[in-house]
Amino acid sequence: REERGAFLIGMTPWAAMFSAVLYSVWTNSGFRRPLIFSAAMLATGNLLYASAYKYDSVTYALVGRAMTGLGGPRGINRRYIADTASVESRTSVSAAFVACGALGMAVGPGLAVFLEHFKFDADVPLLGDVQFNGMTGPGYVMAVAWGLYAIVLVLAFKEPV
Repeated sequence: REERGAFLIGMTPWAAMFSAVLYSVWTNSGFRRPLIFSAAMLATGNLLYASAYKYDSVTYALVGRAMTGLGGPRGINRRYIADTASVESRTSVSAAFVACGALGMAVGPGLAVFLEHFKFDADVPLLGDVQFNGMTGPGYVMAVAWGLYAIVLVLAFKEPV
């Protein structure tokens, strides 16, 4: 069972390695579609990962983590910065991007600890009975966050000129 845990942890960065190549090529023709695809993969992957607890499914957890890795937009964002930021501001914009990423990595575990205090079941349309607890909460919260991000992208993102 320990090897499954290691595989589960490694699934996201392993998948992200492949998505970096995919997004590198895809962003040659624009950013909108890759960003929307990325957000959809992240929302769906987190939803599957959170649902793994309810269904007692290692497969759900693994596929959810893989989708999260495939959805990672880091390469898209770096390419966007490189293509749109002026030479004078590129270093500061890149530093801000890295700082935001570090903040997310620091806040994420804290959010998980905070969500440990919430335990409830809810009947959610399309999903049915959702068990929200310390194990599932981060996945559900991130699925909603990425879903909202996808909606904002669809409604507001314009390709750079």
